[in-house]
Amino acid sequence: WVIDLFHLVLKISNRFYTRYPTRDEWLKAKIERCAKCLGIDKDEVNKNKSCSATIDWLIAGYAVAEKCLLITDDRGIEFEGISCKTKLETLEQGLHELFLITGF
Repeated sequence: WVIDLFHLVLKISNRFYTRYPTRDEWLKAKIERCAKCLGIDKDEVNKNKSCSATIDWLIAGYAVAEKCLLITDDRGIEFEGISCKTKLETLEQGLHELFLITGF
């Protein structure tokens, strides 16, 4: 299984640019996510410090680029707008029903 790295980077960067067309919008999104994770108001985040992005951004971008079914219970902004996603519980229920029907 070989990943076309250029294709992947292009798709992920397109997703970012579509959602955050300016640097300021991207920084604002990271600050809001960071504040939410810390349980503080976004205005309390020191704007002079960097706020790193999580691996979730890469996972979301990869799922979109490769048209994967994303299974997550995470409701973070990283996963907004992904049409092909479900929660683990939903997947487990579907698999259980499939097992009952097929016997596998």
